[in-house]
Amino acid sequence: MSVSLFVGCGKKVVEDKGAPATIKINGVEIEAKEALARIVMIEMGEGYNVEAVKAQTVVIYTFLKYCATNFEIDGVLISETYNDEVKSAVDAVFGQYLAVKDVVALTPYFA
Repeated sequence: MSVSLFVGCGKKVVEDKGAPATIKINGVEIEAKEALARIVMIEMGEGYNVEAVKAQTVVIYTFLKYCATNFEIDGVLISETYNDEVKSAVDAVFGQYLAVKDVVALTPYFA
């Protein structure tokens, strides 16, 4: 299931064929889906609609891809845990990113 929040005017959700297996956060390599779930959890907490969690996941993934970090980031707070709802939402959209005219979109966000 893809997130359909960014359509029209050359904007689209794209499946990343080269999605990473791991993301390095603050020098620690973490399985990629777990890393995204832990970032989403610290930013949003519990109780959000699953579609909001999916959207946040896509925005985070897009931002990491746009910044050309090779999925290595420092200075980021992550949660020690995450719940099943966050894990399911991340699983549903993992590897999806936003593009404008086939170029990774800039998705600055604040959570």
